[in-house]
Formats: sequence, structure tokens, C-alpha cells
Amino acid sequence: MSATPGASVDLPAKKRRLGSGLAVLTALVLGVVIGGYFPQDAHPTIFHLFQFISKAFLALIKGLIVPLLISTIVVGVAQTGDLRAVGRMGAKALIWFETVTTVALFLGLGVANILKPGVGLPLELGTKAASVGEQPSGWDTALHLFPSNLAKHAAEGDILPIVIFAVLLGVSLVRLGDRGKPVFAFFDSLAHAMFGYTDLIMKLTPLGVFAAMAQNTSHMAAGHLVNGQMLRGWSGVFWLLGRYAKLVGSLYFALFLLVVLVFVPTLIVLRVSVLKFFRTFREPIATAYATASSESALPRLLERLVEFGVPNKVASFVPTSDLSIE
Repeated sequence: MSATPGASVDLPAKKRRLGSGLAVLTALVLGVVIGGYFPQDAHPTIFHLFQFISKAFLALIKGLIVPLLISTIVVGVAQTGDLRAVGRMGAKALIWFETVTTVALFLGLGVANILKPGVGLPLELGTKAASVGEQPSGWDTALHLFPSNLAKHAAEGDILPIVIFAVLLGVSLVRLGDRGKPVFAFFDSLAHAMFGYTDLIMKLTPLGVFAAMAQNTSHMAAGHLVNGQMLRGWSGVFWLLGRYAKLVGSLYFALFLLVVLVFVPTLIVLRVSVLKFFRTFREPIATAYATASSESALPRLLERLVEFGVPNKVASFVPTSDLSIE
């Protein structure tokens, strides 16, 4: 099923502005600086304000994920018009995701076993071991893939059954042909509306990033008893950073290896400019880093993919499918 001109899911292709990425990075730095001056124990009200803003921003992001996923996947699959092409695209996405994930796991395990970043950390593990519930069987895991109640899946954040539903609905629209055009038009309009809504929410990204970083730094700046001396504020922050420097450094070293050994060679083989790639996607990367949530970066990532030249049907289907697998 092909879309009529002007009705296709055109993820908003705006001119990429330097200001948006710069605003996120500036907010990140300001959050770190300001949070250090308001330790959680000395300024609980300010800490809870940072926490409230951060959680409110993430709640807005999570609230748009489900309708955005459904509308973009349905239209992406229906636009393809070829069920075998959808299958091939899904298989390639799955192979790529599983391959990179496996490489990332081995890199992480290698760095952890060689550098041992957790040795000597001031962790209070307690005496009670965490209880582990009964693990689901393979049959239970496979059964969970099939959508039973969309409202329940959406409320519980079960993305994969929603993706399965959206793919099957898109396939149904392809099989309906002309009779499915009204439904296709509805989801196409919904996709446009959701990207407009997303654009409004994304304007709050600097504020959300600032609050998230300020909350974390404020918590780090709370009092820490070291050799009988209470360290607060920046002295507490620097003490924690010193203790966790090896852990954080190991994390970034592993990420650096993943980029250098996997992403850069892949971009070179595909003849894609490495510098252009990272310039285009620096805002989604910064957003995901600051909020520690890949969901928060998804809306802007979809926009950047189309601006980068990725076909709409691929940009609508692949990232959302990988998010659900993740």
C-alpha cells in the first residue's frame, strides 16, 4: 500500500540546528555544576524539585512511546507493500542487533575482568541476599510475545507485544488493498500528530537533562563519612568520583572500544561519513546518556534518521523493533 503525496509518514525533516544539541550539552554541564551546590541532605526540597522535573520529563516521553510506535510501524509496514520485504528487513535488523549486542557483551566482560573496576568500591551490600523469583520458562517467554491486552501492555511498558500487534495490523492493511486506505490514512495522520506532539515535548529536553544531572549530583553531594570526617558538597562529589573513577573510566573505555571496533568500521564499509553521522545523532546520544533511557532518545532519533537519508519505512520500523527487543 503506497501513501498519497503529502500523506506519507514524513518524520519532520527540519534543518538540524547547532543550538539544539548545544542546549542539551549546556544543560548537562549546568546540572552537574548547580547540583553540587545543593546537597540532598542539606537541601531536600531542591533535590525533590530536581527529581520531580526529571521524572515528569521521562513520564511525558514514556507517554508518547506507545502511540508513536503503533502509528509509525503500521504505516511503515503498510508503505512497504511487500510482506517479504518486511520480513527481510526485520531479519536483517534482528541479526544486526544480536551481533552488536553480543560483541558489546564480550567487550564489557573483557574490560571488567581485566580492569576489575568494582574492587574497593564503597558499596553497602547488606547481609541479606536479594530474593530471586521464579524465572519464566522458554514457553512463557515465547507466549509473552503475543498481544493479549494492548491497554495492559501499554500500562506495563511491554513494548514487544505492541510491536507485534502493529506489524500484524500493517500486514493486514497490505492484504486489504484499497479497502484499508481509510485505516492507513488514520494511522498516517496519527503519526503526523504524534511527531508534532513529540516536537513539543522535545523542547523540554534541556530542562529534563538539567534536572536529571542536577538530581544525581545533588545526591552525590550529600554527606559521606570518610575516616570520621563528614564530606559534603563538592568535596563529597569529588570523593565519590575518585572512588568510582575506575568504574566510570572502564565504562567509557568499553564504549569507546565498541564505537572504534564496530560502529566506525561499519560506517566505513557502508561509505557513510563518520563525522557526519556523529554530528547528526549527537543530540539523541546526549539525551539518552543524560536521562539513562533509550526511550527518551527515540523520537528525536527517528527524525534524525530521515534527515540523514534513511527511507521512511526503514526509519519507522527498525529502531522501534530494536527498542522492543532491547
